[in-house]
Amino acid sequence: MLECLKKDATLSMIKVDNQDISTFDRETYEYTLDPVDYTKTYIDVEGILNDTDLDSRAKITTNGRKYLTTGDNTISLLVDADDGAVANQKTYILHVYRNKNDSIELETEEINKTINIA
Repeated sequence: MLECLKKDATLSMIKVDNQDISTFDRETYEYTLDPVDYTKTYIDVEGILNDTDLDSRAKITTNGRKYLTTGDNTISLLVDADDGAVANQKTYILHVYRNKNDSIELETEEINKTINIA
């Protein structure tokens, strides 16, 4: 029996913290998310395969919890098609900016003002 493997390595949706990316399009491979507060140390990312065949070997690498550093963060979701061919792989990229800790900067400013009193 000849097995017909699919070449679809696209996603039907990307969810961040269980919320759909509202501008998602399966043929758009890069997204910039809204900045997050300093207190947010991670986001949960879930890619939903477009190939929903239960027998499919299509897979997503890097689904799950992603820890964020202060500043710019880049998260890549690598999607392999059912046929496993490298030529059919797709990479979706998410950019998210984690804000700096403003309270530390304010405290540092106050300390500097106190030290610089003449």
